[in-house]
This record gives sequence, C-alpha cells and structure tokens, in this order.
Amino acid sequence: MRLTRSSWVCIFIVVASRLGLAVPITLLEYTFPTAGGAGVEVHSSLNPTTVAVGLNPSFNMAIRDTAGTITLGTENPTPNYATQPVLRVDPDGNSSSLAQAITNNKYFVFALQPDLNYELDLLQLEFLTARGGAGTPRGWGLRSSVDGYASTIAGADITTVRATWSSVTVPLPASYFEGITGPVTFRMYVYSPADGSTIEFDNIRLIGEATLLPEPATMSLLAVGALILVRRRRK
Repeated sequence: MRLTRSSWVCIFIVVASRLGLAVPITLLEYTFPTAGGAGVEVHSSLNPTTVAVGLNPSFNMAIRDTAGTITLGTENPTPNYATQPVLRVDPDGNSSSLAQAITNNKYFVFALQPDLNYELDLLQLEFLTARGGAGTPRGWGLRSSVDGYASTIAGADITTVRATWSSVTVPLPASYFEGITGPVTFRMYVYSPADGSTIEFDNIRLIGEATLLPEPATMSLLAVGALILVRRRRK
C-alpha cells in the first residue's frame, strides 16, 4: 500500500509526540509536612514532598547536612508562620558572612538525578526564607556541583523576621543547567551572628523541564518520514 502525503504527516506527528514536549514543571519540592525537632538530620520530613516524572526515584534527594557543621530541624516555631512546620537551620556560630560560611562549610544539600533516558533543563529555584530572630547579619548563598561548587549562583542577607517570609527566586544559568544527564547537588550555605541564631526555610521548589530522550529507532523513523515528505514536495 502506497502511503499518501497526509498519511506520512500523521506518522510524522505520532513519532514526534514520542519525543516528548518539555514544559516547565516543579521537579522537586520540599514543604516539610511533619514536625521533627532540632538536630533531626535524617527525619522523613526532610525528604521531598514532590518528585516529578523524569527524576530517578531511587536517588537520595533528602535535604541533608553532609558536612556535619550545622543543625537541621523541622519545627513549629513561635510566632507561627502561615506555613507549618518549617525547616530551621542553625549554622552553629562561627560564620557571620557568606564568605565565612563557605570557608567553614556551613551548608545543607539537596540533589537530583535524571531517570533513565531523561534529560533535564533546570530553570530556577524558589523558596521562602526568614530570620529566626532580630540578630543580623543572617543570609544564604547557593552553589552547585556543576562547576565543583566554585562560584556562587546567588546569595543575600535576609531582611524579614519570623513570621514574615521573604520570597526568593533564583534563575539558574542555562550555560550550566541545560542538558543535564547526570546527578546535580546544590549546596545552600547559611550564616548568622551567633550559635542558635536560626535561618528558616519553606516551600523549596526546583523548576525545570524533563525531556524523554528518543530511542534510536524513533529517530530513524522520524528521519525517514521527513525525507519522504521532502522528496514528495520536490515532485
């Protein structure tokens, strides 16, 4: 049976659909739904509450203190935030600037890895943050494994005090975060003026695109379909 031009167009569309149309989605989200307490480093509430299709579900995506230099806890602090519980981070002193936090390894991490046959474009990181008290300076800085944690993507002093959140959006540069096919780890550095001066976070959300990579057979069929369309158009 000889296929008509419209038939080949239909085949072309069907095959193209198998390539996947990537749109920005929430790849990872941490909302800390369960209160734990100060020093709870491996509490279940530090795991992501949202994991998108396209991420490896067996990869460790929990927020962790891998350097062992800070204290993490999921708590219901007073005065109350509109969102409860929240992530409370105590840098345990010795770091009153981002530069000192980097030197002293005052950070927590979260990480992700694309699932088999997926590619990721990471677009931006969103989160809420506030100081746990009036003492300043307190702030944050973001680095990642894509350049060996060499450069700071973004960072700032925190201007609001519990229970008033600051809403932060950090664009992720395409030159580093497009076409991700391996694991990526983010480090969130934190600093405060004294031991016990906490920094608090909630609704940490990584926005991006997960694209299913085509199988070689799919690409071959797509190429054949395109070639036939071109030849028919020339006739």
